[in-house]
Amino acid sequence: MSGPALRKADSHHLIHLAAAGEGTDLTMLAKSLLANGKMEEASRALQALCEHWRESTLEHAREEEADWYLELMENEDVKPIVLGFRRDHFLMERFVMEMEHKLQEGESLDEVVMYAEGFLKLVQIHSDSEEKFLTQWEEGVW
Repeated sequence: MSGPALRKADSHHLIHLAAAGEGTDLTMLAKSLLANGKMEEASRALQALCEHWRESTLEHAREEEADWYLELMENEDVKPIVLGFRRDHFLMERFVMEMEHKLQEGESLDEVVMYAEGFLKLVQIHSDSEEKFLTQWEEGVW
């Protein structure tokens, strides 16, 4: 979702919530399969998780940076905040790339799950910060 929805706290929150919910579900599925020794199924779940993050969160990040963030960067007071959000997006991309690389190389699925859990935490922190900022923006604080 792009355009006006990116600039509304309620809509933005729902976008984040949906992506994080599915990401959490896929992470928990992978952990459960791994705990039950179902390595191939766990690997497929983790691959699906990477695809999910690319198609939801990372696509959402690209839309923000191509539109909303450009508008925000015109305000010198919020520029450092937006740069922080962009750094979060860079780190999210790196997490997904690392997960995909580890899966392709047949590395430890336990380690891939650790990356998945780290990604979830990063997304949570980023989303909370971005939504707080957006609420303040709507209230005219900036």
